[in-house]
Order: sequence, then C-alpha cells, then structure tokens
Amino acid sequence: MTILLLGLLPGVVTLRDQIVQEFGDMAVAIESLDQTYSYSFNGVTSEYIDSSSLSDPEGSAPAGLDLTISATSE
Repeated sequence: MTILLLGLLPGVVTLRDQIVQEFGDMAVAIESLDQTYSYSFNGVTSEYIDSSSLSDPEGSAPAGLDLTISATSE
C-alpha cells in the first residue's frame, strides 16, 4: 500500500500540471478569437473590425504560465 501511494503522488502532481497547462492553452485560444463581423440588411451595412492582436512571445509558455520550480540553496 505504501509503494502504491508513493507511486501515485508523482502521477497526481503531473496530472495537476497538465490540467493547468490545458487551461492556459484554452485561455490563449479564447483570447485570440477574431470577433470581426460584417453584414448588410436593406442596403445598410454594419461591421466591426477586431483590431486587437494578442499573442504570447515566441518560446514562452502559453498565457505566461511557468510550471517549473527553480532550485534554491538551503
């Protein structure tokens, strides 16, 4: 039972980290949706152009998430 619990702990931690990463990926996807629209009705045109361009820097974690823990001296 002890070995099972000790083996389960890293798995649960990894699962937590992956779920948090997926939430970050989903936030980036929602953030980058283009809400531009245009339609005409009886000669009247209505449009909205979404000019915001949100993106993460190249090579960084999505939504600024960093799941690494840096080593410190004790």
